[in-house]
Amino acid sequence: MRKLAHRVLLILAACWAATALAAEIVRFPDYPDPNKRFFRAALQLALDKSGQAYTLAPVLPQMLQGRSIARAMGAGGDIDVLWTMTTREREALLLPVRFPVDKGLLGWRIAIVRQDKAAQFANVQTVQDLRYFTAGQEHDWPDTRILRESGLPVMTASQYDSLFRMLVVKRFDYFPRGVAEAWAEVDARPELGLTVERSIVLRYPAAEYFFVTPRKPYLAEHI
Repeated sequence: MRKLAHRVLLILAACWAATALAAEIVRFPDYPDPNKRFFRAALQLALDKSGQAYTLAPVLPQMLQGRSIARAMGAGGDIDVLWTMTTREREALLLPVRFPVDKGLLGWRIAIVRQDKAAQFANVQTVQDLRYFTAGQEHDWPDTRILRESGLPVMTASQYDSLFRMLVVKRFDYFPRGVAEAWAEVDARPELGLTVERSIVLRYPAAEYFFVTPRKPYLAEHI
């Protein structure tokens, strides 16, 4: 009986090892924005619940959203899944998983500003009032187009971290961020003298989806 039990354990161990070896690698972009860690955890949970064997692997070095989309599109691309705000263009290029991972919180925007300039926003009552101030955004974020088409001046940068330094040296006046992002970003940079402006909220529809490469439609179904 003991020998039989030992054989069963060996068989189970071999089956487990074979399953582990068969796990498919799912490659995702390693974004520089630390707020994206939540999405990686949500993706891992979704894959774990799918009943399939998947292992997540970041693709380095860190890259911008536009670059990750381009690398997910091509036949020889090295990105399998990414997460970003949806647009018509992005849904035409990739396979969207139409579940708003952050329930639309990304579309509620509050502003990071310099501490010594926070009071100047107290009299802003309308979008017209806000047009006297310049926002900062990354150049390939959908928010940049939304703000500009709303008549708001925007200065762009090609790197996420650069935007905080540009704000400090007065290249622009405020940095709109999601309500789930702004506080942590200020707390992570106490040396910069920044704060969250408390009187203005910008609101527009924004859903952040998982997007899957067209090469792997089954992965979108499993997510």
